[in-house]
Amino acid sequence: MRQHAKRHPHPLIDVSTLKIPTFSVTVVTGSFTRIGIGAVPYLMPLLFQVGFGLSAFKSGLLLLASALGNLGMKAFTTRILQRFGFRMVSIVDVTVAGIFIIACGLLTPDVPLALIVVFVYSVARSMQFSTLATLAYADVAQPQMSAASTLWSAAAQMTIGLGIAFGAVSLRAAAFFNGQTPGHVFTLDDFRLAFLLAGVLTLLSVIGYMGLSRDAGQSIGGSSRGAEDPAKS
Repeated sequence: MRQHAKRHPHPLIDVSTLKIPTFSVTVVTGSFTRIGIGAVPYLMPLLFQVGFGLSAFKSGLLLLASALGNLGMKAFTTRILQRFGFRMVSIVDVTVAGIFIIACGLLTPDVPLALIVVFVYSVARSMQFSTLATLAYADVAQPQMSAASTLWSAAAQMTIGLGIAFGAVSLRAAAFFNGQTPGHVFTLDDFRLAFLLAGVLTLLSVIGYMGLSRDAGQSIGGSSRGAEDPAKS
């Protein structure tokens, strides 16, 4: 497909946009981040209902903390990016998200603790998704904007399904590793290992964000703190 896109004058998916560093990071590295983070909405309701034995109503109340975190973080996203920059925010945010995804697997039916972990995870999730969506087009020239939008949207939609699939496969693999036979109810140990896999995948994506320049996204309001001063070089 890539070779066809290079030869065709007007390809449906123009991969040449991946030559833009900031765009490439949001598509490639961002896909791994979205898959790891996207496994949680599949695993978490199952943990509450199957692992903890909570009713669907109580499980829904716990997940309400996730919605509150997502919405609440939107009000601070712009100021945080302007203060610390896209590179620093991405590195710190993905690290926090990965750690708290792993922490989800260590939860007990203690509701207050579960609310805190779910809330922090959702805040990190919201911040990272907003960062990726903003940074994607920071350095894309106007003639390439349509092609970049098509590729980024396709990658984003694809990783939603891949996140759910990764969560399902991780949970099934964890059950197999723990000696469970098909048809048996998943145990807390199964969920712990599945969340661990999702968290590790998310943490590994930090490597890609570390390759961003310190002034990445400066043209759209990202902080330039830490960028080298040309006058001093």
